[in-house]
Amino acid sequence: PMSEDEAVNLRPPPPFKFADQQNIACLWEEWVQSFTWYAEAINLSKKSPQKQVATFMTVMGPEAITIYKTFKLSDEQKKSMKSIKDEFDKYFLPKVNKTYERLLFNRLMQKRTQTFDEFLTDAINQANKCQYGTLRDEFLCDKIVVGILDDEVRKSLLSTENLDYDKAVASCRAAELAGKQLTDMRGEEHKEINVVNRQRTGNK
Repeated sequence: PMSEDEAVNLRPPPPFKFADQQNIACLWEEWVQSFTWYAEAINLSKKSPQKQVATFMTVMGPEAITIYKTFKLSDEQKKSMKSIKDEFDKYFLPKVNKTYERLLFNRLMQKRTQTFDEFLTDAINQANKCQYGTLRDEFLCDKIVVGILDDEVRKSLLSTENLDYDKAVASCRAAELAGKQLTDMRGEEHKEINVVNRQRTGNK
C-alpha cells in the first residue's frame, strides 16, 4: 500500500479542459477515469466526505466552480462526491442516441492505414456507446470478422469452431504479426541478393 508521504507527493491529473467543447463528453470520461485512478492511489475513499469533495473540485480546476453553482444540490448532496460527479455527468454527457451509435458501429470498417489494434480500439470505443450490455463482446467479435481488411484471416475466423471475442482478437494479432515478420524476412532476402549481385559484378 502507498504510504501517507507517497500519497501526498503523488501528482493529481491536470485540471479538466473546459475549452474544448467539441470533444467535451469524451474528455470528461477520460478525466474521470484519471481522477478515479488518482483517488484510488491516494486512498481518498478513507478520507471524510468533505475531504473527498474538496479534492475532486480542486483537482478539476477553478472553472468547475461556475458550473457547480448551477447545480440544485441538497446540503447532503453537497457533501457527497458521487452526487456532485453525477451532476457533472449530466452536464457534460449528452443523452446517447442508441440507434445512431449502433449505426456508426455497424458502419465501422478497418482503414487501410490502420493496424488491427487501432481498428479494435475504435470498435471498442464505439461499442461502449451502444448500450449492448453483456452482449458487447459478441457484437465486437462479429465486427472483427466483418470489419477487418484481410480476407484470408476472415476465412480463418469463419471456419473457427466456437469463435468468440478473445479467439478473434488473438487470431488477428497473430496473423498481423506473422505478415509483418514475413515482410521483414523478404526484405532481408532482397538485401542479401543485392549484396551477392554487387559482389559478382565487382569480381568480373
